[in-house]
Amino acid sequence: STTFLVSCVLSVALGVLWALLERNTAPPSSIGNRILFLIAHPDDESMFFSPLMFALKQKEKSPKLFILCLSPGHPRNAPQPNLGTIRTNELFKASQLLGVDECAVEALTDGPDEPGWTEETILPIVEKYVQRWKIDSIVTFDAKGVSGHPNHIATHHAANSYVGQSDRTDLQLWNLVSYSTLAKYTAFLLHQLKLSMCQSDSFVVANPRPADVWNLMAAHHSQFVWFRKLFVAFSSYTYFNEYKCVKKPNK
Repeated sequence: STTFLVSCVLSVALGVLWALLERNTAPPSSIGNRILFLIAHPDDESMFFSPLMFALKQKEKSPKLFILCLSPGHPRNAPQPNLGTIRTNELFKASQLLGVDECAVEALTDGPDEPGWTEETILPIVEKYVQRWKIDSIVTFDAKGVSGHPNHIATHHAANSYVGQSDRTDLQLWNLVSYSTLAKYTAFLLHQLKLSMCQSDSFVVANPRPADVWNLMAAHHSQFVWFRKLFVAFSSYTYFNEYKCVKKPNK
């Protein structure tokens, strides 16, 4: 059928693009030694940030990786009363597969009927873990939140405010670049990615283990429904990430 043919073409295109990038991209050596991945929900780390995490763990001198998840992803009206506990345990399992050194989950509420997250709520949480884990680099969403989720966007704004207000000159902030729906699922990114690789404030990294993203999401069993399986198979975020630096340390 036409749908099957289009799916095959997209898969091949993404595979070719990944192969090209995998040979020519790597995280910058200056990205940091103790890196915090600041996410909103369990499974964000696997769906969006795994190319960079796998690539960092593959370096000869691998930095320490930490995950701070702001919510267990349990709306108050969820049909499963223990969904937050289930999703938290799923995140811990995925973190082990990623080689994360420490992982923590906070208790901000989630769901369409919940009040929006504010910087005033998030900032003290970020401060606590940056100090506890001696973080020198934060990686999180950009202003579009990849999927446009309001909690992703709130996480971005809080991280920007935290780093912007900090007196530390060694603290970096990197934002994962969001793409349009068309670019997210096609290989038309190639031209844009080539341009971004020439910019001093950004980098592109290919996932050295793209097939393992399926295993990561399988660890999030409660969330691995059909449309997320399609996302893992076809999304560019399975194969590569692009990051822009918001704040570099002063030399």
